Amino acid sequence: MPSQREILSQNLKRLIALKGVSQAEFARSIGMNPATVTRWMNHSAYPSPENIEKISDYFGVTRSQVDSDQSTTTDIKLDTIMATCTQLNDANKDKVIDYSEQLLDEQEHPRDAVKEVPFVGYSAAGTDAEPYCADTTGECAQTNKLDADAFVILTGDSMEPRFHQGEPVFYRSQSDIENGEFAIVEIDGEGAICKQVKMDYKNRKVILHSLNPNYEDIVMDPKRVRILGKVIE
Repeated sequence: MPSQREILSQNLKRLIALKGVSQAEFARSIGMNPATVTRWMNHSAYPSPENIEKISDYFGVTRSQVDSDQSTTTDIKLDTIMATCTQLNDANKDKVIDYSEQLLDEQEHPRDAVKEVPFVGYSAAGTDAEPYCADTTGECAQTNKLDADAFVILTGDSMEPRFHQGEPVFYRSQSDIENGEFAIVEIDGEGAICKQVKMDYKNRKVILHSLNPNYEDIVMDPKRVRILGKVIE
């Protein structure tokens, strides 16, 4: 259990860091000798009630935030992060933001996490669509692609070398994709096919592009094509 002096010392260090001032500047601002403030900081001395009032006025906080133990471990860590970030230049602040977003993504999508998704049928990687069922077949597979909702098995080689015949292709169920993304699409409501979907806005056509140069693109009226989902690689 920290002593009252230790609690005040911790609070002072945190408040000074958050305000972004030096210990000497803080001392001058409240009319104290820097040596006296140093003794407060190393908890060898304790300020009078009058000086605690000066401290709280300077930082714009309540007296209890100066002399009481209110912080949890999480609060202290957040305060430390904030205090450090306020001292960074803009370029390094941007790096902190990028890195924190990366950490958040890894936290929400841990590499060793897996989920079970259903097998919903076959998808051609050729020129003809394969039968596709909206209901699951009862078969499932585990994958670390946590965004996936289902998977199909490819039956052709038109998407070589990126997607291989006989392998499972996982996808996220959605009705729209960005131009040039890979998708599982339904043709004429009868079967599914795996292609790179390109939009020919000028001619109002959908181009189902094959990666294998031995296959020609399939150009269709958009009304004949329904996006079942985006391929998750």
